[in-house]
Amino acid sequence: MKTLTTYLEGLVATLLEVKPTLHIILPVAGYGDLGVEPHWDYQIAHERRHRSFLISMSWTLRVDPERTPLVRADGPAKVKTLTSLFRQHHLGGIKEEKRTALGEVLSASFHARGFIKARMQAQISAEDPILKLLFENASWLGSSRRQMGWDQINERLFDRIARFIVREDDSLFAEELSEELLQRLRPDSPAAAPSKLPGALLAEARGYTPAVPVAPTIAPLTQFAATAERVQEASPQAQAPLLQTQQDPAPVVEPEIDFTPSMIAAPPPPDAGEPIAFDESKLDAGAFMTRMNLTLARFRIDEDQDKS
Repeated sequence: MKTLTTYLEGLVATLLEVKPTLHIILPVAGYGDLGVEPHWDYQIAHERRHRSFLISMSWTLRVDPERTPLVRADGPAKVKTLTSLFRQHHLGGIKEEKRTALGEVLSASFHARGFIKARMQAQISAEDPILKLLFENASWLGSSRRQMGWDQINERLFDRIARFIVREDDSLFAEELSEELLQRLRPDSPAAAPSKLPGALLAEARGYTPAVPVAPTIAPLTQFAATAERVQEASPQAQAPLLQTQQDPAPVVEPEIDFTPSMIAAPPPPDAGEPIAFDESKLDAGAFMTRMNLTLARFRIDEDQDKS
């Protein structure tokens, strides 16, 4: 990782000094090819921890208006899609042309402008000895990831990373095949010839000859028509009941259901039980009447006083 850091620092110094002409094309779905060029602000930094190593590289890409298409979008759906795409990647160049009475954009033109941030990260740790590469907005708008073993960190990998950054090729994300596998994949290789299935090999070893499937013969329609006419002429009476049965099916008789309501007898009244006898002498009815008479007499006295 130290050697990779030294190599990338030399790459950055060379790019800032020479400033070669780099025309980078970033395909954008729904818009077209976005032509960009570097802004020459490459920066690289590395961070070495106790058991991990991280390399970070960042740069800016400027959108070239002369190499970007001018797209006119008609319809609210297409306008919203392109507007969301431009805002997602912080691009300018949206020109509204027509709005509806409710304020919704009906048509607009899109001509991309602005700057795009790109970066690269390479990280590896002792617990997970896998080199993890991350690129953002380097080859297309979005992130690209690649992982490889620590034993592949060599000068050949350094060259592939540099060529990917300056957009010479995409071999960094191309899988490398072994020479043995390439030999097997060649069409003229005997290993690439199609082999027989295990069942066919077993039948051939036992001396069996596979039977050739015979396609079923289908009689012409005229033959069926002639046969139907002969049957109808031979026994028209036999065909009549059949046709009648097919045309007029027997009615289905449903069983009758009696819906007569039934009467449910009312339950008998509850038993009142034996009457309880009261001893009127214990109620002190005489004292009650005396109190009532005194109360009535008091009311009469009050009435006489009021009249007087």
